[in-house]
Amino acid sequence: MAEVREYGVRGSLYVEASSAVDFTLRGSTSFQNPRNYGIYAEPAAINRAGLSDRQIAANETTRRHARTYSVALTSNFDLSDSLGITSVTSWDMGSLNFTEDTDGQGIQLLEIPYVDRASQIAQDIRLTSDFSGPFNFILGAYYNREKVYNQSTFKIVQDVASGGDVDGDGDVDDADCAATTAGEACNFRNSFNQTKKSIAIYSDASFEITDSIKLKGGLRFTRDTGTQSNFIAEQVGPSGAVLGITIPTPASPLEYKISNLSGKIGVDFQAGRDNLIYLTYRGASGHRPLMRRRFSIHQS
Repeated sequence: MAEVREYGVRGSLYVEASSAVDFTLRGSTSFQNPRNYGIYAEPAAINRAGLSDRQIAANETTRRHARTYSVALTSNFDLSDSLGITSVTSWDMGSLNFTEDTDGQGIQLLEIPYVDRASQIAQDIRLTSDFSGPFNFILGAYYNREKVYNQSTFKIVQDVASGGDVDGDGDVDDADCAATTAGEACNFRNSFNQTKKSIAIYSDASFEITDSIKLKGGLRFTRDTGTQSNFIAEQVGPSGAVLGITIPTPASPLEYKISNLSGKIGVDFQAGRDNLIYLTYRGASGHRPLMRRRFSIHQS
């Protein structure tokens, strides 16, 4: 059970500065703001007593907010009749904010708020050939940076009806969370920031032996680095006061660095106008070892 309430806008602008230079700018944005999806709690006799198959119970009926923005610029520069440079620059950003009424009931047994934000910038630049002879190539470089913030909270047994009054004083407060043995009346919240960067250099080449047989090969080196910082995992009372730490915060940010070298060689055989037979061998070293042979027949 869910609602749809959204819109999106996109546009593009093309500019031809000269016969050898052109630019294409693309942009888009979207927004979702529906009532959040409902949870169909089972077994129905216990969790949905008195409700029909088309009804649910919920005490959390806030809207789900999802917002995205995206901008990309593609630039083409013809250096000559046979060589050209292409640059693709992009920026993306998005956010998500909603609370899931996880228990699917009209009480505050379990609810989970989510908060997420992400942004990304990327740059790809490549030199491409268009020789009249049998040999052609692509040589390029790529950069990407991605930043993510994530927060989620388990809100457990937050009212008297669901059993949150641990000390029996008639309400649900920080004292109930402090006295809990199973998490009643507590919010368990965790959050972190994450940054990932990728740098790559790549090449691809082809050589036509005949009109129907083409040799192909490529090589790519990728360097990935990542950092997780500001990690927090804590026990929070109904008032918002922090009552304890559930997972110790690392003394320094968690980091990783990974390099990968991969390549491929293959041959294409054009078996008539509508059939292509190709054989490709791929290999990689580093964090994603891969040895794969591929044989395929493609019919257009």
